[in-house]
Amino acid sequence: MTLLTVHQDNHPTPATTATGTGTGTGTGTATGPRPAAESDPATRTSTETKTGTDTSAKTPVDPARMPRLTTTVPREYVHRSTLAEVFLTGCEQTGDTRYTLTAQWPRAHTFFTTPDGTHHHPLQAAETIRQTGLYLAHAELGIPLGHHFLMRNLHLTTHPQHLTIGPTPTDLTLTATYTPHHSHTKRPTDFTMHITITRNGHPTATGTGRFTCLTPTT
Repeated sequence: MTLLTVHQDNHPTPATTATGTGTGTGTGTATGPRPAAESDPATRTSTETKTGTDTSAKTPVDPARMPRLTTTVPREYVHRSTLAEVFLTGCEQTGDTRYTLTAQWPRAHTFFTTPDGTHHHPLQAAETIRQTGLYLAHAELGIPLGHHFLMRNLHLTTHPQHLTIGPTPTDLTLTATYTPHHSHTKRPTDFTMHITITRNGHPTATGTGRFTCLTPTT
């Protein structure tokens, strides 16, 4: 039996204000150089000839300096059949039991959109939390693919003022911390995950759920 509780916080986040003053003046004049007199052809320097250094040659691009492109995590890690249903886009471990992830919600979704089409549905946050627990279990905690999970006691709080749908997909940052219930086991097959979802630095949703791993035979 799975218990799901959802709470919406309708209190707006206090707006922050920033003040600042700045002044600046600047003047400038520019004059062009006078045309140089034509030199004698016999005394022209060798600067008009090729010096042996080809400035048009392309400099090799260092792959480490190339921008990191956005893609979804493998759909198998979150138990989804299509990439369109995968919301997670990246993950980085920031502590022993702490991870920072990125995610993206589409502008329109056939299921996770409010009837008026203006907000992401709170259950989209719940699905993102579910995907986070499964992804970390497979990709970071060593649970093999093919294992299944029971998710119990999911508690979720959302902030509707930060669930609005904009002109572009909604980019999110997640902070996830897990607590194993049987620390003596080699792999944490039973753990509680606490996740905070932020959007542009604002808290969008927080949730806690317990994940129990089941072998294919079970």
